[in-house]
Amino acid sequence: MGMKDEFQDKAEQLQRSAKKKTSEGRDESERSRLTPEERERRSRMTPEERERAQHEDAQRRRQEQQRGRQGQDPTRRAQQEEQDRLDQDYDI
Repeated sequence: MGMKDEFQDKAEQLQRSAKKKTSEGRDESERSRLTPEERERRSRMTPEERERAQHEDAQRRRQEQQRGRQGQDPTRRAQQEEQDRLDQDYDI
């Protein structure tokens, strides 16, 4: 039973690490995409406004990805949509 617990602990640790890295990377990439004016505007936002803006940005990116996927093979499209759903589960 000890090995099973050890593997489960390691899996949970890796999941936490992956979530942290994903969120850190997203923050960095968002900053690099923003203009200095947009960064200044967002720095004055309340946490609720900032969260809403991030949600709107994520929704816009998903819609753009969806439009680019129309001509894809159905199997590839299904795989990509499944990956998007998994990625969305980790969105903050």
